[in-house]
Amino acid sequence: MLRLLFVLAVVVSTIGYRKAAFADEFLASDLYDYCVDESSQARQAACKFFILGIVQGMRSQLGPNGTFVKSHAICAPEDETTDELRLMVIRLLKSDFDHFPEDRKLGAGASVGGILFNQYPCKLR
Repeated sequence: MLRLLFVLAVVVSTIGYRKAAFADEFLASDLYDYCVDESSQARQAACKFFILGIVQGMRSQLGPNGTFVKSHAICAPEDETTDELRLMVIRLLKSDFDHFPEDRKLGAGASVGGILFNQYPCKLR
C-alpha cells in the first residue's frame, strides 16, 4: 500500500499536481464511478476495457523495426481477467481517494498506470 502511494506521488510530482490537462479528460474519479456502477453493463465494460487498454499499452512497446515487442514496464499475469483488474483498481483507487481526495482530479490513465506499475513489478527493475 505504501508503495502504491509512493508511485502515485512520483507520478503526481512528474506531471504536476493539477486537474486534467484537457477540460474533458477522463479523470480518476470518472473511472472509479464507471467501475463501481453495478447498474450499467455499458459503464462496467467501459471501465474494464479502459483498464485493459492501459495494461496492453504497458506490456508492449514499439520496437526498432516498427513492430510491437514485449515491454517490461509491468509484468501482469496473462491469465488475470478484466473483472479481477476492475476489482483491484476499485479497491486501490478507493484507498487512495480516502487518503488523498485531490487524487480524484488526476487523469485516469496516469492513476491506473501507477496502480499497475506498483502491483505488477518486473523482476528486471
